[in-house]
Amino acid sequence: MGIFKIQKKILVISNHNYFSSIWWFNNFEPRVSGCAIHIYNLLMLKNIVKIIFFNVVLIFFLILIFEFIFHQTGREFKKKYLKPYYGSNEFGRGTYPKNYFINDDILGFDIRPEVSPINFYSPNGILQIFSNEYGCFDLNTKYNNYIYLAGDSFAWGYDNYEKLFGTKLQNKLNKDVAKCGVTNTGQEHQFLKFQKFLNKNLISPKKIIVTHYKNDLSDDAKFPKDIVLNGWLVKKPKNSDEKRKLKDKIRKKEQIHKKKLNNNLIYFLKNHHFSIYLINNSFFVSALREFKSKLQNKNKINVKISKNNNSINCNYENYNKNTCINKNKDAINKFISYSKKNNIDLIFILYPPIDSLKNKNDIYMNLKRFLEKNTIRFVDLYTQILNSGIKIDKFYNRDGHFSEYGNNFLIKENINLFK
Repeated sequence: MGIFKIQKKILVISNHNYFSSIWWFNNFEPRVSGCAIHIYNLLMLKNIVKIIFFNVVLIFFLILIFEFIFHQTGREFKKKYLKPYYGSNEFGRGTYPKNYFINDDILGFDIRPEVSPINFYSPNGILQIFSNEYGCFDLNTKYNNYIYLAGDSFAWGYDNYEKLFGTKLQNKLNKDVAKCGVTNTGQEHQFLKFQKFLNKNLISPKKIIVTHYKNDLSDDAKFPKDIVLNGWLVKKPKNSDEKRKLKDKIRKKEQIHKKKLNNNLIYFLKNHHFSIYLINNSFFVSALREFKSKLQNKNKINVKISKNNNSINCNYENYNKNTCINKNKDAINKFISYSKKNNIDLIFILYPPIDSLKNKNDIYMNLKRFLEKNTIRFVDLYTQILNSGIKIDKFYNRDGHFSEYGNNFLIKENINLFK
C-alpha cells in the first residue's frame, strides 16, 4: 500500500457491477475508465440541451419583439400582402355576426335595434359593433340639431367606431351625427331606412350626407337582395323551396360547427377569439398561411365558369341609357326631392375604388354630371386624392374601405362643406 502515500486524490465510482478508480499522481497522466467516459458524455449532452434551450428561449423572445414592432408598424404590409382570417363560423353573407341583422318587410333586412357590443371579425381586425334603438351603429340616442349620415359599408363600419367617418365628423363639428349607414345596401334601401328613422325620431336633420360606392348600382337593381335566415345575413333565395333548403343547410352547418368546437381541439383553437386575432396580426403565422395558400393555388386547376346572361351587371358607362341604372337614379332623386322640399342641405360623397385611382380612370364622370344637373353638391374624392400627391394606399384599409387616414383627409379637405 505504499504506493498510495504519494497520491493526491482518489476517486472511486460505483457502477453496480464493478468499481472504476481514477488516480492522479504527481508525475503521471490521468487514466480514465469506461464508466468515466459515459459520465463525460452525459455531462456534454446536458450542456448541449442547455444551449439548445437557451437559444430557443432567445429566439422566442426575439420573435415576440419582432411581432410587437410589426403589430405597431406593419399595418400597411398586412393590408397589402396578408389575407384576413375569420375562423370557420361563416354561414351567411360576409362575416357579420349572428343576430346583428333582422328581417324587414320593406327593406329586406336592417340592423337589429339595441344590439349589445359583439365581436365582428373583419378584414381590418376584430372589431366591436353594436346598435342603438334606431338600428344605427351609433352611440347617440337622441337627435335634435343633427346631421344624418346614410350609406353602405363606407358609412357603416369596417373599422373601430372611433375611427369611422361619422364619429370623426361628429367630434370635429361638435354636432350629433346620426350614423345610420347599413352595409350591403344602395340608395333605395338607404332612403327607406331614412324614412323609417324619421317615423321614430320625428325631427328632420339639418343636413343629409349620403356615401356612394360603385356596387350601389347593383344593390339598387336587385333590391331587396338580402334577407336574414337563422340569424345570418344571406342572399335572398329565389323561391320558398330554395329558402327552405338554404335554411336547412345553415342549420346543419351550425350543428357541425358546434360539434367540432366540443370534440376537436385544433378546430376549437383555430376558432377561438384569441387565435383569430393572432392569425390576423402575427407576421409569422400570417406569412406561413399565405405561403401555404400560394402552394395550394399553384396546384389548383382553374375551371372557367360561364357567366349567367340573366345576371345584373350595372356600370356607369352610358349612364343615361343603361336601364339597370334607373333604380339607383330614382333612389337618388328621392333624396333630392326630400331635401329640396324640406330645405335641407344634401351632400353626396363619391368613394372611388382604389384600382380606379391607380389606373386613373374616373368611373363617376356620368354620375357627377347627373348630380350637377340637379344642383346637388358632392365630394369628388377621386380628384382630391390624385391632386394631393399622397400615396393612394394610405387612404384605404386592408379590405378596400377607407382608412382612418382617409377619413381624416376627407374631413379636412371638405370641412366647410360639412359644417
